[in-house]
Amino acid sequence: MRLGYRPLLIILSVVLLMPYVITAGEGYVLQTEEVVFDPVSITARLNTNGTSIVEFRAQAINQGLTTVSEITLRIDSVQIYLTQTLVDDSPVPATLHIQERYSTVTVQLEENLAIGESIWIRLTLSMNDLQSEAGFVPEGDAMLSDFIFYVRPLSTYSNFTLTVILPPEAILSQQSVTPLFPQAISNYTDGLSMAFIWNIDFLQSGQEKVFIVRYQDPLDESLPVGLMGVELVVFSAAFLGVGLILGYLGPKAISKLREIGRVRIVGITSEEEEVMDAIRVKGGSCPQKDLYRDLDMSQSKVSLILTALEERGLVRRFKDGRENIVHIIEE
Repeated sequence: MRLGYRPLLIILSVVLLMPYVITAGEGYVLQTEEVVFDPVSITARLNTNGTSIVEFRAQAINQGLTTVSEITLRIDSVQIYLTQTLVDDSPVPATLHIQERYSTVTVQLEENLAIGESIWIRLTLSMNDLQSEAGFVPEGDAMLSDFIFYVRPLSTYSNFTLTVILPPEAILSQQSVTPLFPQAISNYTDGLSMAFIWNIDFLQSGQEKVFIVRYQDPLDESLPVGLMGVELVVFSAAFLGVGLILGYLGPKAISKLREIGRVRIVGITSEEEEVMDAIRVKGGSCPQKDLYRDLDMSQSKVSLILTALEERGLVRRFKDGRENIVHIIEE
């Protein structure tokens, strides 16, 4: 049986387009390899209020067979604001599209990028979902936070560098054996803030990398005297109110408080706590396969426990090559 020219044309089109379609979480994103980026530099400056100012700078090179009028970049953040877009140091229009799990920025070029030519692109963005909610360290004299940054490019990145600058006076977590994942290749300080640097020679389109920094920020003990006085009045009034309630309701109020305490305690099962303890021993992050080996549990059981913990926001799992890395979030 002979196929007509139309079916053959459709099959040929699908075969030719397949290398340019990559999975991107939800559905598919059409992305050609006409444009590659070399080098790529991303600098994330962390603020004490939980926001992160991220600067993306890269040289875009047209290695395709046609000219290019726009360039699309994937940014793994959904609480994101685009504050500046430059091409060769000149402002250009750009469109931010926020998806369910990530965002894209489409840069409109004032002149088409010719075959074999290159331009420099710089984006400045503000993101509110890269840092976890801060919590107290056991000693109570600092706040502990996690900075988690995904990179999953739509086009090839070569000579990729990530720099993370901690808030002023912040240091790496002293509660974790491995506060950096993966280990940074270098670090520096300007006397006020610490910075950590990673280098990756090559990231192909769709390849995912995750970077984690667990750090602690000292509490500000230099509060104004007036503010301390106001806080003292507020706390005194609160304690007085609790005392009056307990005195009026008596055993019933105490019983209710105990019930609240019990709910908090039973919020995590003994097996879940065992898994959490195993991760804590390894500094808050470890390969998932280590849990299979160290705990007297089957792989399927550990996986179910991690899924339950992940749904409640206590841990997160990240892909690193072919294995999963488990990271505690709640501490």
